[in-house]
Amino acid sequence: MKLKIILTFCGIVLMVFLGLFYFSLRNNTQDISGKEPYRFALHKTLLTKRKVILARNLSGLHTPREYLLTEDRRLSEGIREIEVVPPGTEMIFDRAVMHTNKTNGLSRSLLIGRVWVRSLDKEVVFEYEWGTLSRTCTEPPRDRWVFPAGIWQDEPEAGEYFVK
Repeated sequence: MKLKIILTFCGIVLMVFLGLFYFSLRNNTQDISGKEPYRFALHKTLLTKRKVILARNLSGLHTPREYLLTEDRRLSEGIREIEVVPPGTEMIFDRAVMHTNKTNGLSRSLLIGRVWVRSLDKEVVFEYEWGTLSRTCTEPPRDRWVFPAGIWQDEPEAGEYFVK
């Protein structure tokens, strides 16, 4: 009887520990669609200003969208190029999300949008990473984001943005 109580208690403690471990280290995705500068790019038909690559994204928990748009020709291992999207291609961004990895604390901001793909003959949902946390922040506030020229822009975003 004592052994059964001890084993039950140990099982409960283990389940609580694993639950706390999971909730403290799981990734966090937050909708930031209403924040500047993202809200200015949403729900409008935008035209690409430069050639970009549409690629099949890695499958997994952290990449729920099957496709991504990028200007970087050096794709990570496992990401496969589908086609080069020419300048002047129409696209629409529907929302913006901030993805934070709780294990290493890195954050990335993603615009989620739609574009017509000729080679697939259909409209696909993609993610586009836009904005980086400034690495030159040595004094508070350290959460300043900078935004290079997006694929629909000629100039980078001016000003300071504090996205949380």
